[in-house]
Amino acid sequence: MPIVFYHNYFYDVPFLLNLQKPVYLVDDWENASQDSSSEQLKDGLIFEPERRQYLWSDSMLDQQIKAGQALVVLARSNSFTPHYANVQVLHYRNYDVYFFNTIGPVQK
Repeated sequence: MPIVFYHNYFYDVPFLLNLQKPVYLVDDWENASQDSSSEQLKDGLIFEPERRQYLWSDSMLDQQIKAGQALVVLARSNSFTPHYANVQVLHYRNYDVYFFNTIGPVQK
């Protein structure tokens, strides 16, 4: 199941989960601030332009959810508010984990 980081890069998660595939990152890529992980990742496209597919906008994430794509989304606590019935949420101290695992398009 694809893992998506929402407006924050959780540096330890790929190592803790021993991920073998890149995570998807949702952010406002056009307006990423200069001293941020988002800007660093965006700058990395100079060396690996094929990785652009992993940089999503909010609307791209919404399209994936509406299409019924199974996803795990990690977000800082209270920073992501999905308006879908078919989502399970685990709240932790510093972040929330959203599980989107539906069959077919999602209903609002």
